[in-house]
Amino acid sequence: MADLVRARGVLLAREGRPDEAVARLEEAAAGFRCAGLPLEEARTHLARGRVERARRRQAAARTAWEEAAELYGTTGARPWQEVTAALLDRLPGGRPGEGSRAGGLTPSELRLAGLICRGASNQEAAQQLFLSVKTVEGILSRVYRKLDVRSRTQLGAALAPDR
Repeated sequence: MADLVRARGVLLAREGRPDEAVARLEEAAAGFRCAGLPLEEARTHLARGRVERARRRQAAARTAWEEAAELYGTTGARPWQEVTAALLDRLPGGRPGEGSRAGGLTPSELRLAGLICRGASNQEAAQQLFLSVKTVEGILSRVYRKLDVRSRTQLGAALAPDR
């Protein structure tokens, strides 16, 4: 039954009724929790976070996504953990408790730079991070600018002490 409630919440969000959508999604998450279905509960928190983000309620979106990340972590759903981490990284202020490292790079910029340093092409990095190639190119340009490098080789050298 909780799956139908979640579907109704998503539908309400698409119809432009976010208050009702959030209420249905919270109800669905509680239903999945009672049924002992943590992955479904996490998916519901992920959807609720997206609705809250669309409403420009960053704190509520962060809370929903952190709940989802915790559930994904306890169940070992690593790919979904990474998706949730990427969503959290895109919120203004990044994730609490994570200061910028390596020349002021954000966690998502560091993740991309790490992939590039390990030899991934822009296309491969885009696939692994669930981004478009254009987005990867933009992030990579910011990384190069922040670290004052001009090539992948220089990027590897700039990040070597931080690895």
